[in-house]
Amino acid sequence: MSRLVFEQPALLLLLPLCLTLAWWIEQRTKTRLMPGRWRAVRALRWAAITVLVLALAGLAAERPEDRLTVIFAVDGSRSVGGPRGDEIVRFLGEAGQHRPRSDLGGVVVFGGEAMVDRFPDDGFRGGEVAARPNPDATDLEAAVRLARGLFPAGHEKRLVLLTDGVETQGSIEEAIAAASPDLDVAWLELASPDLPEALIEQISTPERVVAGQPHRVRVAVQASREMNATLRLYRGSVPVAATPVRLEPGTSPQIFAFDQIAPPDSGAILYRARLEAEDDGSPENNRAAALVRVEGRPSALLIDSDPAALAPLAATLNDAGFGTDVGGPGALPGSLQGLAAYDTVVLSDVAATHFSSAQLENLATWVRDLGGGLSMLGGPDSFGPGGYWRTPIEEVLPLSMEVKDRSYLPSVGLVLCIDKSGSMAGHRGESKIEVAKAAAVAVAELLEPMDQLGVIGFDAAAKWIVPMTSGSEIESIRSRLGSLRAGGGTDAYPALELASQVLATSETRVKHVLLVTDGQLSARDHEGLVAEMSAAGITVSTVAVGTDADVYTLERIARVGDGSFYHSYDADRIPRIFLREAFRVARSWVVEEPFQPVRRGGHPALRGFDSGAAPPLLGYVAASEKPGAEHPLTTPRGDPLLSLWRVGLGKAVAFTSDAKGRWAGRWLGWPGYEPFWASVVRYSVRDPASGRLRASASVVDGRLRLAADFLDERGAFVHGAQMRARVVGPDGRTSEIELMQEGPGRYEGEIEATAEGPYLAAVAAEDDAEAATAMTVVPYAQEFRGLSRAPVGLERLVASGRVRRLDGAEDVFLHRGTGGAVRWPLAPWLLVAAAALLVLEVAARKAAIPDWLRRSASKPATEPAVEPRFEALQTARRRAVRPRVPSVEPAIVADEGTKTEPSAEVEREPLTATPTSPEPAGASAYTSRLLEAKRRLARRG
Repeated sequence: MSRLVFEQPALLLLLPLCLTLAWWIEQRTKTRLMPGRWRAVRALRWAAITVLVLALAGLAAERPEDRLTVIFAVDGSRSVGGPRGDEIVRFLGEAGQHRPRSDLGGVVVFGGEAMVDRFPDDGFRGGEVAARPNPDATDLEAAVRLARGLFPAGHEKRLVLLTDGVETQGSIEEAIAAASPDLDVAWLELASPDLPEALIEQISTPERVVAGQPHRVRVAVQASREMNATLRLYRGSVPVAATPVRLEPGTSPQIFAFDQIAPPDSGAILYRARLEAEDDGSPENNRAAALVRVEGRPSALLIDSDPAALAPLAATLNDAGFGTDVGGPGALPGSLQGLAAYDTVVLSDVAATHFSSAQLENLATWVRDLGGGLSMLGGPDSFGPGGYWRTPIEEVLPLSMEVKDRSYLPSVGLVLCIDKSGSMAGHRGESKIEVAKAAAVAVAELLEPMDQLGVIGFDAAAKWIVPMTSGSEIESIRSRLGSLRAGGGTDAYPALELASQVLATSETRVKHVLLVTDGQLSARDHEGLVAEMSAAGITVSTVAVGTDADVYTLERIARVGDGSFYHSYDADRIPRIFLREAFRVARSWVVEEPFQPVRRGGHPALRGFDSGAAPPLLGYVAASEKPGAEHPLTTPRGDPLLSLWRVGLGKAVAFTSDAKGRWAGRWLGWPGYEPFWASVVRYSVRDPASGRLRASASVVDGRLRLAADFLDERGAFVHGAQMRARVVGPDGRTSEIELMQEGPGRYEGEIEATAEGPYLAAVAAEDDAEAATAMTVVPYAQEFRGLSRAPVGLERLVASGRVRRLDGAEDVFLHRGTGGAVRWPLAPWLLVAAAALLVLEVAARKAAIPDWLRRSASKPATEPAVEPRFEALQTARRRAVRPRVPSVEPAIVADEGTKTEPSAEVEREPLTATPTSPEPAGASAYTSRLLEAKRRLARRG
């Protein structure tokens, strides 16, 4: 049964106060309303005041509620096998079967953070959990705090924890203490089997070692019981040691040491330890890793599509004291720790399409944020023609791939034939068709107004999406591409026919078709058609996307069409392929003509270089200078030849000609070849550490702690420096933190580091060019650290009675009679009523009474008695309006000169006169008498 309650009952005291104040004001205010009308106004006014006070006091209707809401907090960490564990799914299903129809159920999943999987509703039936939080940590506190906000008002509240109770962050005890007392918390413990446990607690190495010098690698191991195991040590992916060990239980770890010799080249060594134990319960914690910085001769990685062509450059660098590794595109490391093994990377005539987006991003991050060096050398597959335009590599290079003055370049007619069949919609993240459309827009932005771009979409048929359009009409091209949608079969032949017909009549000097598809082509004479196009001066390139593309036919089409064939398993490479083709078809980006380098200013990298004595180079790639970079060598056309700059913490070099036989063939036997390249590549290497700045890194309780010691040239501590660090995590994301001074010359800072993998940091003072690097590795998730996996916090809460253990799924939805009541606030409705009453009150005071109502009110059934005090007023009023006739009546003139007597029918009334106050005449006399009568009545009343 509902009842009325007040949220703020003390405010009801305002009611007598407000009514008394209203009565007092009424007594001090004279009104001229009729009595009945005045009583109605007073009633409306007092009613409005009463309603307003009730609204302020929070009047509400309350009804007892016997409904239960259960929130299931599901542990999604690795320690329990994730939220899809059979035990969890089975329990949720059984609990859903016992849920009364009126009760609600919801699910929260937690790991490193908490997420809502299902909001509370009356359709809960259990089932699998879809949310996927970070599985490398367990934050019970976050789960409780999130669940508390999901309970509806008035319901009985129950939180069911499905977890092993092992916390890696947060505090479940603090979360429960902050919860309301009516929250019923039940715990179903997901117990792990009692298996023997062995783990590698830590692998420790010196932070830095000298090249060629011995050092020791120590591995700390713990075990819950006696067992035999094998401990293996790896340098990178190469095994360097293996030893059988006997593990003993204890509170202190056992230490096993391995003696190693540092390699001769500088860089970073990744040591990895692996423990192979018998009957180990959690193999996830049987590994660890550490990074060691080697200080020795600089190391360089040289990459070329034809590695053998770089033999002269590799020999030159070896003679100059470098340690060099030479390889093809596959030699570029895919991770930051792999790049950390080198001081500089040289990319020579290798296209961007050979690398993944992650590899290019990591290389740019390594240079900019970690102080690595990068040199890019020219060639037909380098810079713009290599597809590096608008990539992370272009951002860190001192050159822009786009040529600003392209008036001398030939006009280009380019047609993109894009497969829009249904399979092009499939791709992780953005669909392949959307990637292709974005790439087409990028190509349009590269073209000049004299160029033309057309786009044909094909499935079982072909049609123009973008007719041949000038390169200046970017917005029109982008708008038309919006209509390109995937769906249908695959037949490229009609698309090639359309492209051939249009390009055959085009006046552009270069005519090219790029065909993109991920499916099988129809059995038609594609090669014959392309041969006819080739004879007409139209070249054709093809792109096979994915594993289902017709690679054989596409490759033959490209060969017959004098074009290029690309096979990309990753649709993310499509933009780089499109851009590479756009650069390639305009052959003048590659300038192949003999020229003499022109020296423009000096630079330390050119010490001893005589441009006049240097043999001519035979070609280069056209590019544009970037502001802020140095360009000490140019071509006779004024295009940059050698450009250098600092970018972030690293350095980058661009040489638009090459260092091998194609364009630099005459340099190979020139005595200045070796000193030139040794000086240029050495410039890109990070500055050798002076010892003034040293940095170290460690991970403690999920936090990466950085420490730096800063000294001046005399070895004295530097105080008050602005010290910052850039930290690159395992996911490649860069974070910047400020290090605060904690002691003499000592600066420290920390950042969250829960993800598994390497963390690389570069520390530098803002007013100093020197940077120090530090590296550490999080070997495995916090979930698996330590032999003790007891749910300490939850056990204490169970002992205190604040949390109870759950017996089974049938008890989840049992009501305990602790539900509350549901309240419906009436204040909004009361405010509306008060406003309506005030409007009526104003209307009652101000509105005029209609004539019909006035007439009906003036005809009572019986003549009402007149009060004596109004009788005199009425008599005076009648006297004032009665017409007066003078005692001497003048003759009435009918016609000029004729007098007539007044009519006998005129009523005569004797005139009375007051001797002391003669009667005024006209309207003014009437008004004066009426006012005087009102004054007399007022004095009487």
